[in-house]
Amino acid sequence: MSSLKLVTNALCCGQNTKGPMTLPVTVESVTSAARDAAIASLHQLLGDRLSTAAPVRDLDAIRVSVRVEPGTVVAGQPTSVVLTLRNSIARPVEISACPIYFWVQGSEGEIVGGSNLLYCLRGSFVYQPLRFNPFESKTLTFIWLPGETQTVPAGTYDVFGWVNEPEHHSTAARVTVQASP
Repeated sequence: MSSLKLVTNALCCGQNTKGPMTLPVTVESVTSAARDAAIASLHQLLGDRLSTAAPVRDLDAIRVSVRVEPGTVVAGQPTSVVLTLRNSIARPVEISACPIYFWVQGSEGEIVGGSNLLYCLRGSFVYQPLRFNPFESKTLTFIWLPGETQTVPAGTYDVFGWVNEPEHHSTAARVTVQASP
């Protein structure tokens, strides 16, 4: 008998048997040793794709990271802000393509620039999905416009990426703004 079938029988019936598999009446009827053996067997089969965590909403599966290219910008010059959105789970997910922003924040928490200063316009207010395959990443590039960088005092700022809800943002990336010559 295969080890997976033995584990399945153990999970189901609380012991290794060669008889037909029967379903447990309650969750309590499954022994913790049998459950642990089944999880270990599945982990060997699936590796990092196995999760025993509670199911997640599609948006909760998306991880956001941000980088600024170049990391130093002269006031009045544009710079690229690159957001990477990654599906962190082993199933396809779908999120709204709107709103997805970046913002630039000063040391006191003040917003000094970024696409969050604009409204997200949806064509005819139709839902526009952004779909991700399992573990897929998508990269979105925004331009921090010259008109915005011109008014920012020289200094170091934090840049964040943001997707759909306030709690779905990246950790900060740093950008240095230099005074124009």
